[in-house]
Amino acid sequence: MFSCKKSDKPAIIDPVAQPTFSYTGKMEVSEFKVYKGGPGGGTEVSKDYTPESLWNDRVKNFTPPDHLIFKSKDTLSLLPNKVESDIIRYKLNGDTLLCHNRYADFWEVYGVKSKKCLSYKMTFYIFNRSNTPYTSFALGTEHGITLFKNVFISGRANFESLAQMTNTSDLMGWYNVNFIYESKDDI
Repeated sequence: MFSCKKSDKPAIIDPVAQPTFSYTGKMEVSEFKVYKGGPGGGTEVSKDYTPESLWNDRVKNFTPPDHLIFKSKDTLSLLPNKVESDIIRYKLNGDTLLCHNRYADFWEVYGVKSKKCLSYKMTFYIFNRSNTPYTSFALGTEHGITLFKNVFISGRANFESLAQMTNTSDLMGWYNVNFIYESKDDI
C-alpha cells in the first residue's frame, strides 16, 4: 500500500500463526500387496516382487512435500522445494486428516495426526487387466491409502474380485507408505 501523502504510513498486519509440519526424512511402509492372475483366479504373490520392480524410479525418486502448512481452519498448503504448489481444503475427523479431492468431489485420508506429529499417507498402485482383445493398465501415485476392500469392488475398470483375475498377465498391486512430519505447533 502507498499514499501520495508523506505523513501516511503503510499499515502493518500481524501474520497469523500457521502451524507448519516439516518432513523429517522418515518413511514407513504400512502395506505392500501384489496379486497375480491365473486360471483359478488371483493369488497373492507379494513376496515375488519389490516396490522398485513394479514402480521403477517412481518409488526411489518420489519426493514428498517439504512442508505441510495449515493456512486456516480449513485450508492446507503443500510446499515442495520452497514453492507453494497446491492449496487443499481439509478437515480433521478425530486424529484423521481428510482432504477434499476437488476432481472427484469426495474427502480422502491424507494422514493421521498425533500431537505435533503427522503421518502423511501416499499410495503407489498398479493394475494390468488382460481381457482379449483389450488390455487395461494403470500405474500411479495418489494421496491416501489403498485397501483390499476398496480395490476389488463392482463398477471399477480393474477387477471386481480375485476370481476375475483369470489371465496370467493380470496384476493388481499397491504400496502404502507414511511420510513422517513434525511441528512445534499443533493444528
